[in-house]
Amino acid sequence: MTSPGITEAPTADAETIRSWLGVLYGHADGHVSITSDHDNFVGRRFPATDEGLDAATEYALELDRHKPKGIYAQTTTLRELPPPGKRGGEDLAHVLTYIWADGDYGTIGHKPGLDDLPHPPTPDAVVKVVEDSGLPVPTGWGWSGGGGNPVWLLAEAHTLGDADDRAQVKKLTTDVQAILGAAAYRNGWCWDTQVGNLDRLMKLIGTVNRKPGCPERPTALGESSGAVYSLDELIAVVDQLGPQAHETLALAAKEKEQRRAARLGMKVPAPRAIRPQAQRSELGGPFDVLQDMASWADILEPAGFTFEGTHSDGREKWLRPASGGDRPSSPYSLLCNDYVAINWSDRSDLPVGKLAGGEKLTKGTVFAHLHYGGNRIAAGEDLMRAAAGKPCLPAARSLSASVLSEIRRRCQEPRQWPTRGQNPPPTIPRNTGHSNSGDSGGTNQGQEEWDEPISIDPPPLPKFPVTALGTELATIVNAVSEAYQVPVDMPALTVLGAISAAIGGRRNLHVMPGWTETTSLWAVPIAGPSELKSPMLRYFAAPIKVAEKVLREAAEPEIEMQEQERRINEARMAQAEKKAATAADKSQRDDAEADASEARRKLAEIGETRVAPRILFGDITPEAAQVRAAEHGGRIAVLSAEGTLFEILSGLYSQGRPNINFFLNAYSGDVEPTDRITRASRPMDAAHVALALVVQPAVLEGLGRQHNKALRGKGLLARFLYGYPTSLVGSRNMRPTQVPDELTTGYQLRMTSLVEQVWDTLDPTAMVFTTAATDALIEFRSQLEPRLAEGGDLHSLGDWAGKLHGQCARIAALLTLYTNPHAQRVDIQQVHQAVQMAPYLIAHARRVYDLMGRNRDAELSPARDLLAWLRRRQKPEADFSERDAWQAMKNGKEWAETADDVKDAIRSLEDYGWVAALPQPEREQGQRGRSKSPRFIPHPWVYAPPAPSLKAA
Repeated sequence: MTSPGITEAPTADAETIRSWLGVLYGHADGHVSITSDHDNFVGRRFPATDEGLDAATEYALELDRHKPKGIYAQTTTLRELPPPGKRGGEDLAHVLTYIWADGDYGTIGHKPGLDDLPHPPTPDAVVKVVEDSGLPVPTGWGWSGGGGNPVWLLAEAHTLGDADDRAQVKKLTTDVQAILGAAAYRNGWCWDTQVGNLDRLMKLIGTVNRKPGCPERPTALGESSGAVYSLDELIAVVDQLGPQAHETLALAAKEKEQRRAARLGMKVPAPRAIRPQAQRSELGGPFDVLQDMASWADILEPAGFTFEGTHSDGREKWLRPASGGDRPSSPYSLLCNDYVAINWSDRSDLPVGKLAGGEKLTKGTVFAHLHYGGNRIAAGEDLMRAAAGKPCLPAARSLSASVLSEIRRRCQEPRQWPTRGQNPPPTIPRNTGHSNSGDSGGTNQGQEEWDEPISIDPPPLPKFPVTALGTELATIVNAVSEAYQVPVDMPALTVLGAISAAIGGRRNLHVMPGWTETTSLWAVPIAGPSELKSPMLRYFAAPIKVAEKVLREAAEPEIEMQEQERRINEARMAQAEKKAATAADKSQRDDAEADASEARRKLAEIGETRVAPRILFGDITPEAAQVRAAEHGGRIAVLSAEGTLFEILSGLYSQGRPNINFFLNAYSGDVEPTDRITRASRPMDAAHVALALVVQPAVLEGLGRQHNKALRGKGLLARFLYGYPTSLVGSRNMRPTQVPDELTTGYQLRMTSLVEQVWDTLDPTAMVFTTAATDALIEFRSQLEPRLAEGGDLHSLGDWAGKLHGQCARIAALLTLYTNPHAQRVDIQQVHQAVQMAPYLIAHARRVYDLMGRNRDAELSPARDLLAWLRRRQKPEADFSERDAWQAMKNGKEWAETADDVKDAIRSLEDYGWVAALPQPEREQGQRGRSKSPRFIPHPWVYAPPAPSLKAA
């Protein structure tokens, strides 16, 4: 095979770029990263959609116009956008769609080290290395203008999961490079084995390689076999080839060291013994893993050391951090070879010089001295905690996922699957799909270890940052959460809606010229049935209702007197008009008309009868809301534990047509002209609506399914703050601590003051933000802005996220007025508190928008129900049939409408490794009747979840 012919193509080829991106990322999720030396390898991110890949192609063409050295695509997609100015590392790696390698050839643009073997001389030699490696035939090749990139496409995109999964994938990608490096060595060549990291950049096919000192060379697509591979297939091959490859590379490294020593005239060092890989039966401590897998950078950089290059003898030079203003005077403090360090500085918190008793500064010993005062036992125990995902010091937690995963693998006692009953479950091989044929193995012949199942639990969402409410409100919210046994998110969001209701729009917020907000806040905490939504909501609404009652009682005498005067004068006017109409002579008619005019004048003087004050309303139609708002100075509030208002807004009483204009305008303080419907209604200059609606997930799911396009398109859904906390049902305390009386009294006084001093005023007044508060909001808004752009992590949520800075301004004002109803300024402290809530609000809005759209999380709900049933059975370890599952699900689960629905749920459990199909018994020839229902065996974790036993150092 030869490299594609090089043509004189000075510019990138859009069609090739787009085709290549489609092949690599067209079936992935997340963001594709395109970068080059022109943008300092920061680059831009684009959604892995058709539109996103089109935009990525355009950006590559834009970069090409600047003639960079090279244009690259990051190997994996990214889970979310990186911070500004960052490209995003392995921690953001999200979806893997291919494995690749980088085979440089020839000498143009490549310069092997003085002691390295030469690169493969030609493209055919690169192909030979791959063919000799034992790896499967690549799906295809990309030629980068000086190198060949074999690519193995995955049949299904793999979403990177927990630390174990990432470590396994990282091991796969690293071992592939080692296998190719070993094959190159056997042919007398070198190979770049350092492309295994998940954030590696691959030159984008279709662009131009403009490495300095070399002719411009276009990159191009090569031959394709069309083969695709499952991740398990690649892992199986690589696991078989990997150990021998690493031994070969160790030999190659030893020979290189000998060549270097001979070149420098140095004494050839004695060969270093290659450490055998630890086996499950030979458990080592976590320090052994540090020694084998961690680099000195992993150990020293977190402690503030800086790398200062390589010593003439090949050891790494590291400089200690400044201490108390004392900067190091030496060019380095530590010299480190592959195994031990020697410290020359008495200010580095490490023993100096050669140590007594033959002790060495190994990586584990240095780690213990720098972070644990030299206590090796404490350091080892903390490493074990980090490996188990438990609370630990930052030093242990910052180690790479692969190191922590290996600590967990080596230092964990071998797990024996517990069984119940007399018969152990049958041996089941690695789960490979849905087949119920008899290929899946024997029956009760003993017990082998299963693969760990993949979790089907919904991804965790952050809890509400209660402390951001301020000490007083946070204390109340926590107490209500405990008393009613509800997630803290519910009272936190509800109380913000209640405060907005008590203010009643009587403050206009001025952040800066051109930026104003109202105090309208729409909070929607989501909770299922039997979550004590109503009692919790009544607690926060109670003082508003008490204050409302006081206002009504105080207004009633005046209202009654006004009504009486109106009735009297209306009767006088009617009587005078009647007399004028029937008067026999002109003087009587003139007198009657004069009496009617006087009565009409007095009616005008009395004016429109005042309506008794009301703050809170029930589930109200948009038409009625507009009327009631007109009667109450333009404001209404709804605090409800039902989702009826959502149903009304979506058109429950208007033939299915959403009727939301009044609410849309009221959120911004605007109002449309309206005809007076009742005598008491008045023209409104502005409107204010406060909402706290605790609704069930099904309400929003149904809302999204029926009216998402209309309600989202008009911006209604973007105006809510959502919370979707994890339910406590099933784990609630039956004897909770009640809210202390002093907290309830304090809350009641605060809310009563708000109603009396803010709500019960005639006209809104201005509330300004201090310069520092405004600056903080502008800074927050500037951080959000790039995330809203196409390719940003908030782009798909742009309608909602585009209002988040304004929501934070409103929350800051609510927090200010809660503690001081007379406040006229919002300070930076309250802005900081509001901004602290932003990550929570973003994460929960994503989840709720998914619920109202595709609802990907709900796709696994049937499998979760089925798994819960398996665990509840009297003998959860027993096998079961499809018919058993159908009988259990059909009368209790809405999703189980047919037996096929249950079959799909079982297949999901099988895909995720929670059950495995048992062999179907062969039917006797001529046997009649219905075939037996397929049977399945549950994973041991279904009935006996493991409790890992980790050994300390």
